[in-house]
Amino acid sequence: MEQRIPFQQRQGVPPVDLNALQEAVRVSVDAVVANLLVRAVYYKGLAVTKVSANEAQVGTGRFFTAGQAYRLDTALSLNLAPHLPAGANRKIIAIVASGAEVTTESDPRRFLTDATTRASVANTVATRVTRKVQIGIVEGAESLAPLPPTVAVDYALLALITLSSTGIVDAPVQQTSQIAPNLQDAVAAITVLQAQQALQAGLIATLRTDLAGLARTVSGLAGQSDVDRIEQALLIIREKLEIPDDASAWGYDSFATEDESDTTHGAYNARVAAGLHLPAPAPTSQIMTLLNPVDSRVKVGANGVMLPAWTEMTRLEVASEKQKLALATYPVVTRTQTKQTQSIAFKWWKTRHGGLADTIAKTQGMVRLLDPATDTWFEIDIRRYRWRKLKNTQWGLWITIEDFDGYWDHGETTTSVSGATIAQTVLNAQAGWLTAVGINIAELATSGDLRVSLSGCREDGTPDLTRTLETVTVAYAALTLGWNRIVLPPAHLARGVRYAVVLQSAGAHKVWASDVNELTNGTAFTATDDVYWSGILAADLNLRLVFATFPQQLTIVELTSIARAGGIDAMDFTATAIWPDAVDFDVQAQIAGVWRSIGAEDAALFAGSPNLVPLRMLWNATKDDAVGIVLAKSRVTATKAALFGVHISTARTLAAGTTPAVTVRQVLDGYDDAQHGHAVKLLHGAGYGTTKTAAAQSFTTRSDGRIDYVASFDFSAGEIASYKIRTEMTISDPAVEYRVAERWDHAAA
Repeated sequence: MEQRIPFQQRQGVPPVDLNALQEAVRVSVDAVVANLLVRAVYYKGLAVTKVSANEAQVGTGRFFTAGQAYRLDTALSLNLAPHLPAGANRKIIAIVASGAEVTTESDPRRFLTDATTRASVANTVATRVTRKVQIGIVEGAESLAPLPPTVAVDYALLALITLSSTGIVDAPVQQTSQIAPNLQDAVAAITVLQAQQALQAGLIATLRTDLAGLARTVSGLAGQSDVDRIEQALLIIREKLEIPDDASAWGYDSFATEDESDTTHGAYNARVAAGLHLPAPAPTSQIMTLLNPVDSRVKVGANGVMLPAWTEMTRLEVASEKQKLALATYPVVTRTQTKQTQSIAFKWWKTRHGGLADTIAKTQGMVRLLDPATDTWFEIDIRRYRWRKLKNTQWGLWITIEDFDGYWDHGETTTSVSGATIAQTVLNAQAGWLTAVGINIAELATSGDLRVSLSGCREDGTPDLTRTLETVTVAYAALTLGWNRIVLPPAHLARGVRYAVVLQSAGAHKVWASDVNELTNGTAFTATDDVYWSGILAADLNLRLVFATFPQQLTIVELTSIARAGGIDAMDFTATAIWPDAVDFDVQAQIAGVWRSIGAEDAALFAGSPNLVPLRMLWNATKDDAVGIVLAKSRVTATKAALFGVHISTARTLAAGTTPAVTVRQVLDGYDDAQHGHAVKLLHGAGYGTTKTAAAQSFTTRSDGRIDYVASFDFSAGEIASYKIRTEMTISDPAVEYRVAERWDHAAA
C-alpha cells in the first residue's frame, strides 16, 4: 500500500480518515493492476452462451480498464427478442462489457444532530459501492449478408451473435482477443520463449558459417557456359586425339592405379599415384603425432577425432513430458548395425606438379589410394563416392573423398544388436559436431543397458543403421531417472541432412515423450524387424542435441618433425578427416626458421633438401564448425626422387591380326627440356625381349603449359600383334621433377 493512515489509541476516527484508508488501498491495487498486469481493456470469464432461441446468458467474470477491475458475481440473462431482424434479413450483434461504480447496498445510519443532548436522526445512505460489470448490446445493420458492428475502444468485445427473425442462428462466437492473460500462463509462455530464444541464438549464430559454406559450394559449380564447352569438347575428342577411324586397337591409362603396369618386370622402377612418377627410394613415412601429447589447444574424442578445444551448447531440445513410451511394448528384434568411418583427405606437394585434380577426374573408375592407418595401398571405384577439390595451387592441393556427408564405408564394421528399438529422426539445419545427446528416462527397469546410436536416414525418412556414425553403450548402473547426458564420440552432422538418434535395450525402460508431433522436422519410429520401421506419429521422444562450439577461430598446434637421410624434396599427406564447408585446415613446414604453407605456390619450399622439417597444423574454424582430424589414421610421407625411372606397361594385344604402326601419346606435367629427359620405347617379340626405338618423337607445348609428347613406331618391315610400352624418365635435379599425367596408344589397322 502506497499510503498509510495512522490511528492512535483512544482517538476519535472521523469518516474522512476511514474513506482515505479505503482510497489508499484502492489506489495501490489499481496501480499494481495497471502497471504490472493489464492496462488496456481486457476481460476474464464472462462467457456468452445460448439459453434459448431468443435468450443468451453472460457468465460471471471480471472487466479491466485503466488498471481498474470490475466484477459480475451472478450470471446475467439477455433477452434478444427486441433485437431480431425482420423478414429474411440477418443481423450480427456484439455483446460488450464496460464498467461503472454503482451503489449495491443502502442502509439507515444514525447521524448526531445535537452534541449536548446527544440527539440523532436516521438517514438511509449508501453502504456498499461496487465496481460492477455493465453488459451491453451493440447492433449491426440488418442485411442478407450482415457484418459485425463497430465496437468502441473502451468496451470489451465478449461475443458475436448472429440473429434471424426466428432467433439465434448459431451458438455465440466468443471473442478471445481481449481475454486477460493469466500471470502463471504468461510466466510459462515466457519460459518457453526464453528456452527457444537460447536455442535460436545458437542456430542464428551458425547461419554465417552456413552462408560461407554455401558461397564456397556455389562458387565451385560449373556454369552453363562450362557445360556447353564440355559438350563441345566431347564431340571432337576423338579428332583431338587424332585416333584414326580405322584404328584396330587403342588404349588409355591415367596412371590412377597399377592395373596397366607390369610391376614384376625386371626393369620396372617407377611410382604410380595419380600419375606416373619417378621412383622415390627410402621414403620416410610416419603417423602424424602431436609434439606435445597433452596440448590444451585441441581436444580428442573417444573415436580419435581431434578438434580445436571446444565448449558445448544445446541446439535442439524436446522437453514436453506428456507420455511415457515403454521399450517393452515394442518387438525385440536383432538388427544389423554397420558403423562407417571418417572419410579421408589427400594432399600432394610436388615441385612444378599441376593437374592432379584433372587426373582424378579422368580416372572414370578405379583410383589407387593410401590407407594412412596401415601404410598400404588400396583401390576404390571413385564412381561410388563423392570427391571434391578443396584447394588447388600450382604444386599442391587437398582432395576429399566421401560417401555419406563426411563418412564412407572403407574400414566399416558390422555388429548385430538385439533388443527393443525406438528412434527419433531430426532434420539437421546447421552443420556442426555433435558431442552429446540427452535422453529423458521416465522409469527404469530392473536391468538392461542402453545402446545409443547416431545414424543417417534412408530416402523415405526412416533410420538407416547401415550408416551408423557413432554408438555408445551406457551401463545400467549409470542410468538415472530424468535427463541422462550421454557423451558421444564427436560426430559431424551436415546441414540439411536427416539423422536418427536410436535407442536399443533389452530392458523394459520407459522414456518421456510429447503427446503431439512437437518436432515438426522429425518423426519417432520403432523397429518392427531388421529392415522395416513403423512411425509413432503422435509422439516425439524427449531429446537434447549438444554441439561443440569453438571459442578460438584460429588454432595452431605443432606436430612431430619428419626426417629423412639424404634430404627431403617432396611431401605427401593422407589425413583421415571430415572437412566441412566454410572452414579450413592445413599443414605448414618450418624452413630456415620460417613457417610456410605446404602447397603454396613456392617452388623453393624445400630448397636445399633439408634432412629435418618441423611441422604444424593450422585450423581456421568458425564458432560452430571445424575440420576434424584423426591423427592416429593420418600419415605424412617425405621423399626425394631418383634421377632415373622406367615404367613398363602391361601387354597390349591386338584383338585380331597384326599392325604396321603404333603411336603413343603422353601428357607431361612440369616437363622442362633443359633439366629433364623423356623417351618411349616398345618391347615386342618373344618374351617382349626386343626393344624398338621411336621412328619419330615430338614435344608440343599446350596453352596450359603442359607438354604433349608423341612417339611413332614403324613396323612395316615386320608387323607385330602385341607389345609393351617402356617409358623412360630422367631428371638432373631431384628437387625439380615431372610426371606423366596420361597416356594414349593406338595401333594402325
